Amino acid sequence: MSLARHPEQARGFERYRATMAEQQIPLLPACQPLAVQGRIFVHSSLGLLAVDFETGKRVWMQSGAFGAADDPHFEEESPGIDQQQRVDDRVFEDATTGSISSDGKLVFAVENPRQAYALADLNAAFRNPLNPLPPGFSNALSAYDVGGNGRLAWRLSGRGAAESAEPESVERGHEGWFIGPPLPVAGQLFVMVEAKGGIRLDVLESASGKTIWSQPLAELDDGRAIDKPAGRERRFAGLTPSLAEGVLVCPTGAGAIVGVDLATRTLLWAYRYPSSSMETVLNGGIFVQAIGPGGMVFRRGPNGAIIMKGPGSSLAARSRWVDGTPTLAAGRVVVCPRESDELHCLDLRSGRLVWKRPRKQGLYVAGIVDGRVIVDGGRGVEAV
Repeated sequence: MSLARHPEQARGFERYRATMAEQQIPLLPACQPLAVQGRIFVHSSLGLLAVDFETGKRVWMQSGAFGAADDPHFEEESPGIDQQQRVDDRVFEDATTGSISSDGKLVFAVENPRQAYALADLNAAFRNPLNPLPPGFSNALSAYDVGGNGRLAWRLSGRGAAESAEPESVERGHEGWFIGPPLPVAGQLFVMVEAKGGIRLDVLESASGKTIWSQPLAELDDGRAIDKPAGRERRFAGLTPSLAEGVLVCPTGAGAIVGVDLATRTLLWAYRYPSSSMETVLNGGIFVQAIGPGGMVFRRGPNGAIIMKGPGSSLAARSRWVDGTPTLAAGRVVVCPRESDELHCLDLRSGRLVWKRPRKQGLYVAGIVDGRVIVDGGRGVEAV
């Protein structure tokens, strides 16, 4: 089943794949299918699709919170933007919308507005290096019925309102940018949210989306906020907590991992690590299209050279971890944050560093088997 909107988009995907293959750069789609009750769910640029496992036929599709009719300012706010680059970002980079979760009754998906992928042109980047998103734009967390025609059960928007088919279910007061899909556990959802310069954990009632409790996790410098270029990588990282032995391990995408004791609803530990960045100097002001401006901060260097610094370009994306979800086993936390050049192993109860090693060519942790960490490197698999 094709996930392209039209044949030209499919041809664009193929051209992109061929370009990456020619450069020997691993290319992985951001969307991760999920099997629930005989159906396969996938969140792509088309929307959220439910496919019958036996027949391969589409059962239903939901376009989400940000269809064209709900996005009237997009074209005028994003002039001169390369449309194919935006699609490539959505399909190959955005793990926040590409990853979904389910409790068996509902399927949960984060839905980003198209402004999330907007990039300023080169001249605009020099005029305004921060290039923030337009004020007021945010994303949404939606819950759809697994069965039937995928009815919307509830939706939380970052602007603070919950939409529901039942007016009495509407909830006000929820605000922020969802930076990954929720972890469903025993009728509750654990989800990471960024708002007002900080990252917090929200615990929601899975049936209604109502907030049960929240826990602040980290504070951010203004320049690293989700709407700034330095926060663009976190915007697409798809950060989801992991749970074992009563400890919820929360990746922040901002140079720290936090452990939360669910029994006491308090912070248990925090582990910090250095964040990597990529700096590319383009002599003589020549812009290399293959690198692109995706989240980069532009500045003029010596002799008029263009210096692009940051983790968000297409080439940088192929030179880092692609999935930072913590893997928990035998009292250990194994994590490979997107913004880190290392694989980290921590003690689950204390957050103490047990060991770490360079990423090398690793892309993600495939699992832990018989005490060995299996790392997929695109062209080979390594057991650590």
